[in-house]
Amino acid sequence: MIVGIHRRARISEVSRRLMTELRLGFLAVTDPAAFHGAFLARNRIIHGAMTRGELREAQAELAAYLEDAENLVVKAIQG
Repeated sequence: MIVGIHRRARISEVSRRLMTELRLGFLAVTDPAAFHGAFLARNRIIHGAMTRGELREAQAELAAYLEDAENLVVKAIQG
């Protein structure tokens, strides 16, 4: 995991707990293929911006991506 590169126990523990909660959240998603499929094009956009060195664009796209993903997982959990 990328977080492990920092070799900080506290950061690694927070990341491990977050990943555990995310896995539990994804269990609530009724159609995982549709959920993840909706993000494939956005992955390409973020990757493209990064490879072109457009880091501000990549950062903005990633922030929106993560917010949208969080909202969808929370919505799935809440029913």
